[in-house]
Amino acid sequence: MQRTDESGNVKTVVFSILVFLALAAELCLLADYILMFSAVYLSMRKFYLVCAVMLLAAGLLVLWSRRAVKWLLIVLTVLIGSSCVFLQWFYHRSQSGDFPEKLAYREVDSGKEALFAGKNVLLLVPHQDDDLNVLCGTLDEYLRYGSELTVAFMTNGDRFGLGEVRIREALDLYEYLGVPEDHVVFLGYGDTLHTEEYHIYNAPADEVIPSQVGKTETYGIDSHPPFRSGRAYTRENLYTDIRDLILSVRPDVIFCVDFDTHEDHRACSMLFEQAMGEILRTELDYTPAVYKGFAYSTAWAAEHDFFSLNITATKDIYHNSMAIQSPPLYRWEDRIRFPVSAGTLSRSLQASEQYRENLFYHSQEQEKHAPSVTNGDKVFWKRSTDSLLRAASLNASSQDPWLLNNFMLLDTRKVLDLNYDPFDGVWSPEEGDEEKTVTATLEVPSAISEIVLFDNPDGDSNILNAEIRFDNGAVIETGPLDVHGAPTRFEVDSGGAVSSFRIRLLSTEGDRPGLTEIEAFPEWQVPKATFLKLMDPDGNFAYDYILGFGGTQAFRLYSDGNIPELSVDHYEISCDNASGCIAEIRNGALRISCRKGQSATVTVRLKGSKLADSIFVQNPTFRNRLDVVLAQKLELIQLEDYELLHLPQWAFLLPWTNSI
Repeated sequence: MQRTDESGNVKTVVFSILVFLALAAELCLLADYILMFSAVYLSMRKFYLVCAVMLLAAGLLVLWSRRAVKWLLIVLTVLIGSSCVFLQWFYHRSQSGDFPEKLAYREVDSGKEALFAGKNVLLLVPHQDDDLNVLCGTLDEYLRYGSELTVAFMTNGDRFGLGEVRIREALDLYEYLGVPEDHVVFLGYGDTLHTEEYHIYNAPADEVIPSQVGKTETYGIDSHPPFRSGRAYTRENLYTDIRDLILSVRPDVIFCVDFDTHEDHRACSMLFEQAMGEILRTELDYTPAVYKGFAYSTAWAAEHDFFSLNITATKDIYHNSMAIQSPPLYRWEDRIRFPVSAGTLSRSLQASEQYRENLFYHSQEQEKHAPSVTNGDKVFWKRSTDSLLRAASLNASSQDPWLLNNFMLLDTRKVLDLNYDPFDGVWSPEEGDEEKTVTATLEVPSAISEIVLFDNPDGDSNILNAEIRFDNGAVIETGPLDVHGAPTRFEVDSGGAVSSFRIRLLSTEGDRPGLTEIEAFPEWQVPKATFLKLMDPDGNFAYDYILGFGGTQAFRLYSDGNIPELSVDHYEISCDNASGCIAEIRNGALRISCRKGQSATVTVRLKGSKLADSIFVQNPTFRNRLDVVLAQKLELIQLEDYELLHLPQWAFLLPWTNSI
């Protein structure tokens, strides 16, 4: 009798454990589906925490009532089974018919001619894929508006022997985009050119640096030679080719990769700035618009932020732990935001034009970074090229003042050492220098209305106060400069034309206080607006915009220059569906309301100008909203984004994961 009781107890315990495990598993799946249907994205770590809570809940329920658990298991099994059937049905529907086209953004934008039309644009990057990291979506706008685009690659990306593959990938991409083949330029140098001691950027001018695959001269492919064939891999040749490329294209607008954690990105950024400094000193009639942007921090290595009802903006790089710029030279609020082409966007990543473009660089698995690269804007920092000091002579009480007029904000003797601060381009007076002055003598006397000073980017070595004295006796004091080296601007009154001015450091801190650059302008630098862009309260640019469940949203205006406040006195509004949607300016914002199931194209235009922005707004039915949410969730499963997706491993065994 005792054995029977013991056997019964064992069976009860085993049964309870099985029930507990089954209940815990189904509660986790239920939580997973709730998150899916509510469009909440969790990391795997957070989802495991949710599962731990479900595990605890299952244990408490089993201890409380086995009868209740039995009925709960039945209900959960029905719910989860029905959900699986529904998702299978939805997946097959989403892969057929015109469903993918329904997720594509409508291209209704207009009024960007001043920004994108009639330009001669040069994009200079180190590798084949950095072009999309820096300018994906915006280069499409230049092409759509008929501008001339030249894309130049510093290296062939051949570190792993894939040079010809990557060259052909780039050529195929730009053939697809309609860019003439002679506008795709390969300087033909090796990827990550360095010895054990130094990168080619730090090498002696004429030392030949063999590439990782044994190349020593520039090369291309038979059908597409490099910019200059057979050039030895020397620092002088690389610098000269970059300088001559710029002069041969003579672009109106230049985009170049900026200084980040990759040695080739650093070298490309610094060589470009050095070449640009020489060009600006010798070609006084040439003042292109120059924009520096990051290939890693705001794109390739940024967080995945694509999957949302509306496209989101590029995130603040200083909140991103991956590959941020070091040091943080720029202020995030000083960035220039460029809109992208709405025609390249879709609420389905794989159906978006930008995803298709990234697929061309398959050797780099660039498509896996498409959720980071694809944003609602591209961000850059603009460099002035029309300073009065371009041709000025500089004299200092000590050290080399040429560093203040070479267009370089960062420089380093050790490109390969990521722990070495790139502050070698700083003019800093010698320790025994009591004057601590630098004098700028203009080539032609001029009135000066603005002076811009760039402090040492080292946050521990700062100028706390300086004196600017003009040769006619006018004097101002600066106070503290930006501690990270971002431009500090001073509106001055030089009292008429001056021939020279002197800057004297009055109060400093740290071991190497000093300056990287000095700029002077005859007028206060008020940027001229070239475009308007509507954005939501979170700062995301609006293109094809799904309104909230309330059907109402307030939009603000962004521009790259000064524009009037949003009011009926300055702007006119049009809406092509007056019966279903209302668009009106109220309290400094454009307020748009649409009834359920209604949509409209809304345009805002600055009166008396061609500056305008048009967006498509919609207030979808619940089913249409759910379609978008589920399509994005299933696409995340397909893309197997384990870092972002909260779904557990069972989801990847379902049939829909086999078709990408």
